[in-house]
Amino acid sequence: LLNDAVGEVPVLVVVDPVSSQIRFFERRTEAGELTFAWAAGVLRDAETDSVWNAQGLALSGPLAGTQLVEIAGRPADWCAWATFHPGTALYPS
Repeated sequence: LLNDAVGEVPVLVVVDPVSSQIRFFERRTEAGELTFAWAAGVLRDAETDSVWNAQGLALSGPLAGTQLVEIAGRPADWCAWATFHPGTALYPS
C-alpha cells in the first residue's frame, strides 16, 4: 500500500491480495482527498473510516458505493527498467 502523489494527482498504489496485481487509483473523491491504510487485513481510509476493496470500491461506511478512478499503470521489472532508464530515482523506503 502506498499513498503518494504524481504531480498534483494524489495516488493510491495497492496490491490486490487475490490476484497479486498492482493497481493504481486516484485518492481524490467528491468527499476530498483520502489517505488509506491496512488495519487488521482491511483497507480503510483515515478520513471517513470507510472500508474498501483492492478494486477501489468502498464496501461500507459513509463512502459505500464510491468507486475510485483507476489510473493506467504498468509495473515493470526493476532490472529491465534500469537498463533502459539508468537515471531513475528509487522511492524512499
